[in-house]
Amino acid sequence: MEGSGQIEALNMEELLKLRALGSNICTNACDPWLPLGAQGIYGGTMVAHCIMAARATVRGDCSIASLRSTFVQGGAPRTPIHYKVDELEADASLPLRAVRASQKGQCIFTAVVRFQIRPHQDARDSLAMHQATSRKVMGPVKDGGGAAECPYICSDLEVSSDPQNSPQDITISQWVKVRRPLMLDDPMAQLAAIAYMSDNYLLPMATRVHGIHWVRDPEVLPSSLKPSQLQPIDEGVNLMVSLDHTILFHPVAEAVRADAWIRPEMQSPWAGHERALVSQRMFAATGHLIATVYQEGVLRMNQPAYPML
Repeated sequence: MEGSGQIEALNMEELLKLRALGSNICTNACDPWLPLGAQGIYGGTMVAHCIMAARATVRGDCSIASLRSTFVQGGAPRTPIHYKVDELEADASLPLRAVRASQKGQCIFTAVVRFQIRPHQDARDSLAMHQATSRKVMGPVKDGGGAAECPYICSDLEVSSDPQNSPQDITISQWVKVRRPLMLDDPMAQLAAIAYMSDNYLLPMATRVHGIHWVRDPEVLPSSLKPSQLQPIDEGVNLMVSLDHTILFHPVAEAVRADAWIRPEMQSPWAGHERALVSQRMFAATGHLIATVYQEGVLRMNQPAYPML
């Protein structure tokens, strides 16, 4: 744990920093986090870096609207990542950037980042704002990813729907925030940190809703999600790899800090034929919806795959 003198937690501000190499080209300023048992770097690293790289090429009055990305191959933790940003033709009020992340000339990640020129505030905006009931943080608080060096912390998983629901209707939630206070006043950097956390073991939701625990998932399944209460599936997970990661940012997000508690509510609408779809809605502690996230991945079981739903 942080402060024990053994393992010091990584600093999110340092993890977000990029160093310019040339026109619209930059690289990571420090080594990325390598989760326990992982062969490649944490996926949220590239997600956050692509936001930071793209935002450096747009006007200061732009806010981020969305990121749509694809994981091409695993990234090596000790090899520099180069980010190249290209400007795509788009509506002037909705700037669009393509970002390519590579190591040793090989592409490992691509993203298309959409921005929006901040519109004048309209009173009707508040009518469309989704708001859930404000909730208090549930304890206990623990290291994110089950690792003391993880730059964020989180609470235990909580089933926030009827556990007897069909798997596709089960909602699992927890609280998460950056471990150390961020000294950044830049709203875009705060959103990049939130995007970093949006990949926090999200794909394992595809097995959690079935009461199946992936050996590399550091989270403990809530007791209400035991397989015997859902369906008798006893085969283990052979492979789980993220393919695509999409984030839709909602206007209220710019007022939210990554070092304040955020509540992701996660679901898995579908899984089968060696693929899985998971989603999450990220709420501020006030109950305001700040981002909606979708991720698709490869999911292979030890026995022949078949549709789970």
